[in-house]
Amino acid sequence: MKDCMFQYGTNHTMLADTDLITLPEAMELFNKNREDFINRMEKDENPQMAVWIECATTQSYGKTLHNWYADDFKLIDGQLYQAV
Repeated sequence: MKDCMFQYGTNHTMLADTDLITLPEAMELFNKNREDFINRMEKDENPQMAVWIECATTQSYGKTLHNWYADDFKLIDGQLYQAV
């Protein structure tokens, strides 16, 4: 069922903004871009990466499955940790 979307961008560039895709496709894109997310954090590009689920159309965002903001994480020795 194609009711999910994946978005990934920085303050300067939209890197991915899909139409409706399946949850496995969205999660594959999310997992595939984790390392790039870390690299862009290290370069102070302030990335954001999100998976939206239960979307009726590409203009109707459903629920948020994942929504990573660079400000919500810390990098320690190349490892990503959620900030508290």
